[in-house]
Amino acid sequence: MAQSLTRRSFIRYSALGVSAVAVSMGVTGCFFDSSDSPIIPIKGKFSHGVASGDPLSQRVILWTRFLPEQDGKVVVRWQVATDATFSQVVNDGQATVQASSDYTLKVDVAGLAPDT
Repeated sequence: MAQSLTRRSFIRYSALGVSAVAVSMGVTGCFFDSSDSPIIPIKGKFSHGVASGDPLSQRVILWTRFLPEQDGKVVVRWQVATDATFSQVVNDGQATVQASSDYTLKVDVAGLAPDT
């Protein structure tokens, strides 16, 4: 027998899904320059948390904002895992953020298992 999805249930399940993604996503900020020098960790904070949207069966868009203590380009490394200890990473990557984008990171995370 098929169950109907009420608006209240949809909102509750959506909130649970966002929480699961936010809890299992790790991000770090690193200083970046155009030379081939190593990436150096940079001080800053993720004061806005992580949000998600536009979910499809095997992908979701995640976004956050890193506020560095100094201006410049920053490489943000991200991971999505199925567990809180990140022993089961299902996707990862990195992206550069800078002042012109208000240090906002938006990632289209693909390759996720349906309904997780």
